Amino acid sequence: MIDKDLWILPISIVHMMETLNITNTERRKRFSHVLLKFSKMNSMCSYLKIEKYEFLNAILIILGKDEINIKDYLFAKDLYHLFDLSLDDINVVAKEEKLRHEVEEILHDFENSPQILYDLINSQYFKASANKSKKTWENAAIEQKKIKKQLFADIKNDTARFHKIVTEGYIHRREKYFDFVVQKLRYIGINTSDIESIGDYVQEHFEDFLKTMPMLYVAAKLTFQRFKNSSKPFHKNDIKDIAFLSPAIPYCDIVITERSWVDYIRREKLDILYGTEVFSDLNDILTVDSHQN
Repeated sequence: MIDKDLWILPISIVHMMETLNITNTERRKRFSHVLLKFSKMNSMCSYLKIEKYEFLNAILIILGKDEINIKDYLFAKDLYHLFDLSLDDINVVAKEEKLRHEVEEILHDFENSPQILYDLINSQYFKASANKSKKTWENAAIEQKKIKKQLFADIKNDTARFHKIVTEGYIHRREKYFDFVVQKLRYIGINTSDIESIGDYVQEHFEDFLKTMPMLYVAAKLTFQRFKNSSKPFHKNDIKDIAFLSPAIPYCDIVITERSWVDYIRREKLDILYGTEVFSDLNDILTVDSHQN
């Protein structure tokens, strides 16, 4: 199916970071090659890079304007798209000149080779970036634990808990996209005064508004379900899983993930909402009709 381009298995930045965590060098190399073999250089842009377009769409919907196609921004047959880049606009910046040359050689010498993923992952440049991201995951997990503690100590209603997760854990991040959205709206002839009523609309149609931003909606719903599982402490790996699943569920046709996440997804009926097949066993892909989408 992959060879016939009936199925496309894109790589995400989370896949790359998890590959780096494989301690055995040969196994890490084999897995890197397998990722590129099956992805055929197809990649998913990070959800952090695509959020602003969802925020823009949410405003356009309220204003009765045509939406943009998120998939045009999310997927590309280009490994550099993982970093929201293309080879033409990559400018490697590093403290050490030797390190900069190392990365540039990898980018140019192995552009269309499975070796590129392995070499990128194992470069000191990517390792330094991954270590920085690791700290970000850890801080995010700590923040989510604080939100969880407050939710279940002070708030008894599940609807109110979900709204708190959205406002405290996700909505505040959208503030940094406001300038981007205003610029885009002005470009298509919409004045800032035209969006003054949006705040009132959001308050009256809170969940409908969230659904116009699928990644935020999925992330918040999965976080809510994860918080409800009191038998398992919240972990930084949960943040990674949610970061991967939040774009995959609404924008991919098939998602393979751990059994617990499949359960959370089905409890919230996210698979039904987005028409996505969700499995915990890779063999279940064989039950899917490749011509159905």
